[in-house]
Amino acid sequence: MTIIAVPLSKLQVSPLNVRKNQEDANRTAALEASILAFGVEEPMLAHPLDDEERPYGIYAGGRRLRALNALMARGAIPADYQAEIIVRDRPAGQIVQASASENLIRNNLRDYEVYLAYRDAVDLGVAPADLAKHFGQRQIYVDQILRLGRLAPPIFAALESGQISDDQARAYAATEDQTLQLAVFERLSKSRSQWDHQPPQIRSAMKVGDENTERFLTFVGRDAYIAAGGHYELDLFEESAQRGRISDEKLLARLVEEKLARVRADLPGRTSRDISVVAKPPQTGGQYAYVDRELEITPRLSALPKELAERKEMLEVRRQEARDHAEQLLLDDDGNRKPGLEAEEAELDREYDAICAELKSIEDGRRFILPKAGEFVATVSIDRDGEPEFKFWYASRKAMKAALASKEAPVVAAAETTAGGNATPARPPEKAAPAHYGLSSTGLVVMKELRRSIMRALLIEDAQRGGSAAQDYLVWSQLRAAVFSEPGARDKVGAFSISAGMYDSMGIAPEALSVVKDAPAHEIWEQAISLLKDQTFVTGKNLAGAFIDFQTAPPEMKGLAAAVVAGLSLEKSLNSEGLRNDVHDVVAHATSRAYPAALRRVWKPTAAVLDLLPKAKRLEFVAGMVDAKTFAAWGKLKAGEITTHCLQVLSGKSRSTKSAAVTAAKEWIHPLLAFGRPDVLEPRDQPAVEEAA
Repeated sequence: MTIIAVPLSKLQVSPLNVRKNQEDANRTAALEASILAFGVEEPMLAHPLDDEERPYGIYAGGRRLRALNALMARGAIPADYQAEIIVRDRPAGQIVQASASENLIRNNLRDYEVYLAYRDAVDLGVAPADLAKHFGQRQIYVDQILRLGRLAPPIFAALESGQISDDQARAYAATEDQTLQLAVFERLSKSRSQWDHQPPQIRSAMKVGDENTERFLTFVGRDAYIAAGGHYELDLFEESAQRGRISDEKLLARLVEEKLARVRADLPGRTSRDISVVAKPPQTGGQYAYVDRELEITPRLSALPKELAERKEMLEVRRQEARDHAEQLLLDDDGNRKPGLEAEEAELDREYDAICAELKSIEDGRRFILPKAGEFVATVSIDRDGEPEFKFWYASRKAMKAALASKEAPVVAAAETTAGGNATPARPPEKAAPAHYGLSSTGLVVMKELRRSIMRALLIEDAQRGGSAAQDYLVWSQLRAAVFSEPGARDKVGAFSISAGMYDSMGIAPEALSVVKDAPAHEIWEQAISLLKDQTFVTGKNLAGAFIDFQTAPPEMKGLAAAVVAGLSLEKSLNSEGLRNDVHDVVAHATSRAYPAALRRVWKPTAAVLDLLPKAKRLEFVAGMVDAKTFAAWGKLKAGEITTHCLQVLSGKSRSTKSAAVTAAKEWIHPLLAFGRPDVLEPRDQPAVEEAA
């Protein structure tokens, strides 16, 4: 290493220097004072440039060079001052990497400068894997940085200038398609509402993580879609199962229809008698026809031969063992994923998928046993998990009467298993009375308020995704209250009428206030209220003008307004006999977020909630999640200590939790807050697949 002294006039900041923010680069007053007091303590790093006047480019020490030039300009150092530099003739990519390394160590680069540095290093020949190794980072982190560095230029410029946040930039970087990024950016940037330009709306506009698309892709199989020429791109910034984007939705729609046709064609061979597969369930008569739910039946499945039953039992044990092994290998004591085990995880996934595939094959071999009397039809749809869902119906009211008149019982227990291997029970038995949970009257009030808060959050988030559950429920419930008056009508629809004190529901019972405010659901609700209060259609003094503003508001904003009004109209209910409202269950399922993992996003167990329960009931909820010895020891603890241990288990933070129970603990919902699945629920029609913007 050779140090040489060079006049400042021969030096310039290298174009490969990763510091791009001029405000930061030129903020040198403190550095100038240090140089005057102590001199330049370290030589600057330079590389040769093809420039006769200034042949050396400083790639590490740019601020020192700027400070020296500022001192010379005001006469604080001699005009012939010479600076010490170390000249290294390296490939451009390595120079960018070295410049980034120096600044990252000092932790004084802006985020977007890091994104540019990584992008430039790779564009100049440094392999992404080498960057990860050099900086001691996980490969996924480097890939994320590169995605951000390759945002469409106008979007990157907006990030650089502070017009969009880092979270918004990450949403755009969910895809590498700059054309799509830019089309969505230009459209959303024109919106009058800042709500339209939030990360969920950005991803939704680009069809990233689209629930229906992921459902269809699961049904077809990702490998089959790719083999047919489709492209699937992962959102590197999300960890949920629904985290990708497909590029050819027409291809996916065709593959879905082709596979559905095969499934429909195969179904008659799986039944105990001749049956027709129809596109829609039997309908009621009249001008406004709808599904005739009374005609639905649930057949039982044929018994498995002994050897297959034993094989199935063995595979189920192996599947559980595979889950346990994966959690022990891949997760640390806090339940976080360990780094550097991607290859091992992929191998475990392959083994687990093979077990699941064989179990599904066994279930697919079972036949549907239908009653001998009567005429039946079947329908095939795709459930939320991307599996075929079979439903069976009497072909008509006449067919149902004939079957019921026979001696054979035409309907069997509903808690069977579908051909896809998924449990598809009808509505579960009624829960015991709330007293079963040991709740006081105050505890019941708190739980009711919590459940209403959860429902409000589900409606808000559904509206944010462009869903219509809130609008449908609002219009329907108010229509029923207005034009179909009958005793107890309001209780049945589960909503206040607008003229019956709906606005009083803004308040929360005092005894429940602190608990409800601790829930993420309440924060979602408050943010929505706050956003609406800023809109001109709410604040405008001229009511006619305010209404026109509402008419011309973006559909998403109207949907949010409907969600808030629907949330205000909600009565309180619980998942328990005498306090349950079937409509609430249906509305919750209409948001596609009524399952435990999704509910835990808007509600989390707290000490205050657990303290509503007697000690025995707190322990009852974690029984089976910890080993018997630990559980027995907890039974001897004081109430506060029991709450602490139970909360750690149900929050997924306890080291005492059995590996097989980690997921169940993280998805635990108090039974009173859960939403049942009424018999009347039918999967929503599969929407037509549309091209992204």
